[in-house]
Amino acid sequence: VTPCVKEATTAYLIDELLKQNYLIRGIAVPESIEKFIAGRFRMKNPKISQEKDTFQDKDIDVTLIEEGDLKIEQRIIESFKLNDNELQTFDVVFDEMPLLRYEQSLKNAKCKTTVLGHSLKQGGLLYLQCEGAKDRKQKLALIKSIQDYYPESHFDLVESRRTPFTRQFLFLKVDNTV
Repeated sequence: VTPCVKEATTAYLIDELLKQNYLIRGIAVPESIEKFIAGRFRMKNPKISQEKDTFQDKDIDVTLIEEGDLKIEQRIIESFKLNDNELQTFDVVFDEMPLLRYEQSLKNAKCKTTVLGHSLKQGGLLYLQCEGAKDRKQKLALIKSIQDYYPESHFDLVESRRTPFTRQFLFLKVDNTV
């Protein structure tokens, strides 16, 4: 599971999934406070480590906050990546940022999608939340834009709904992407 730690809904879902012994890998924005993250998830003795990574030819800092089945990466969201052994292994992805950037590093990809799209196993669900559209024309453009990142050849759009400030999407991954 890869929730992006920003919204209260994700925090609630992380709590519930941890109770069910899911492995959780989260992404937190760089300006998050480590003690808040550790405290929010009731980490008693979190292991906090620093790493360097590169993104767009620049060095970036990454902070890992880990305890038990929960690992949170504090980083620039668009810099998130997976190890080869993590591709197509996630059951559920909650993306509330959203991460709308095509994964460019996979040479054998069967379709163009995001790193989160490639992280899902076939049959996995992706929940995506983004800023809502102001009118019907913008709504149709937004839906098309989001569907471009999760093409119908590999993802079924199960549902899309509007809330007062956001639009939410639920995709089912129907075919392998790598």
